[in-house]
Amino acid sequence: MNAILSFQRLSGLIRKQWIENNRFYLAASLALFGLLSLAVIIFWILMNRSRFEEKDLYFIYLTGLFLAGTIFASMGFIHLGNKEKGMSWLTFPASHTEKLITVFFYHSVLFFLVYSACFLLVKWLVVAFVKNYYIAGSQDRFVPVNWNGELGTILPVMLIAFLAIQSLYLLGSLYFKQYSFIKTTLVMICLAGMYIFLVAKAYQVFFPDMGLQLGNNIELRRHHDPANFAIYQSYSLGPIVANTLELLLKWAWAPVFLLITWFRLGEKEI
Repeated sequence: MNAILSFQRLSGLIRKQWIENNRFYLAASLALFGLLSLAVIIFWILMNRSRFEEKDLYFIYLTGLFLAGTIFASMGFIHLGNKEKGMSWLTFPASHTEKLITVFFYHSVLFFLVYSACFLLVKWLVVAFVKNYYIAGSQDRFVPVNWNGELGTILPVMLIAFLAIQSLYLLGSLYFKQYSFIKTTLVMICLAGMYIFLVAKAYQVFFPDMGLQLGNNIELRRHHDPANFAIYQSYSLGPIVANTLELLLKWAWAPVFLLITWFRLGEKEI
């Protein structure tokens, strides 16, 4: 078998995945719609009294996206935990690149599209209900989202983070045969704690007399006069370095996790 990516084999593997798991995917889609409807009814309709803000719906959307997404991603390679199914999947005539793309497609890309479609349908239904039955003839009001405000800035960053976290949980599902969601979450918490600790210690050791300012750029300030904090010496990254570092921090995580998964998948044995 040619190990180079073949779109014919890839499409066949995607069809095979759908034929074998279509009932599960359809049931999961209905469950997502039901859980989103329940969450919106409880946290947006019943808990509001006179002000229905559309931006709160998108915060519910993001919360559910990360919770449901990580659970679904942690099931990406769950079949490898079963000897019979795992051997059948590993010996299927397709490269591990095509197998990784198939799993990523179903457990990240397709999940995101289905979840977003369910949310938009639920949002349309509940907003229409609120406008017609709660707000009509009363002092209650519906506040549309302001995309130029906080949500417009947060949403793209959160979607990039979602892609990275999905890739991490796919990797965890390949490493851990059982309880991959719990184990991956614990590993992520430990790594995040170690990273924060090391950064904080490095800052204390190398920049003990400087203040850290976080904005559009990372800036270190040394105040020479404690009585006048308006006068200080500033150190910051150049725009090219700062923009490059920002792009790497935003976009590098998912490719790194997927690359590790690719190597691990090529070495996987049952």
